[in-house]
Amino acid sequence: MNKHLHLYVIIAASFMFSRETWALECKWWQIKVKDSRIPQHQRKGHKVSKHPRKEHCRERWKGSDRYIHQFKDDPIQGWDKKGETFKKWSRGEIQAVLEVLPNLPTWAQIENYTFRRADKSIHEANPATSELTKKIIVLYDIFSTYKDKLGAIGHEASHFVFQELTNLEITEFEKLSGWEIVIKDRKVYVVPPENLLMPDSAINNEEDFTNHAEMYISDPVKLKKTNPKIYEFFLKRFPK
Repeated sequence: MNKHLHLYVIIAASFMFSRETWALECKWWQIKVKDSRIPQHQRKGHKVSKHPRKEHCRERWKGSDRYIHQFKDDPIQGWDKKGETFKKWSRGEIQAVLEVLPNLPTWAQIENYTFRRADKSIHEANPATSELTKKIIVLYDIFSTYKDKLGAIGHEASHFVFQELTNLEITEFEKLSGWEIVIKDRKVYVVPPENLLMPDSAINNEEDFTNHAEMYISDPVKLKKTNPKIYEFFLKRFPK
């Protein structure tokens, strides 16, 4: 073989090997976008000149590059719900959550929490729960078939939001929802609203708040019809 031709073959093979070795690999929650030439165009009223765009990885779901690190497989130490067993996440389960998270409002501060998987809640038909101290949201098996996934996660995030309300805000919410303080035989009783949004709203003011927050997130039109004053309460503090 000609000496120069032999050298050319070596260089070409090395280049091909280098291309294969350094080929861009994306994660399963990303999409590979190939090299391309972007034509001149208008963006938000400004002229953008034509330019090359390098091959890169793009998120399949908004925020997934950040959210993916919030899924943990280790159990919660000192978990007080006896009988609940933690398990590892599957890719499909993570994807189901990644599809929902971008639709949650910024005030839910979902980026501050981590997510764990458990099999079955001690409370029947409960899709999720939360651990306030460690800022953890636990999702159960039933979550995969739960119709309102957005509302379920939003409900748990709202438990953390409730902790940040001022006493005045809590008092205002209680009044709008219908909570009352009754004194009888020198004893003070906290009486839940006569018209409960959901049956478990009678547990306490926090659960009532998170039930309303859930509806505000997943079905604001319904909340506005159900209780327009509470809708305005949320809209004022947590604008869309």
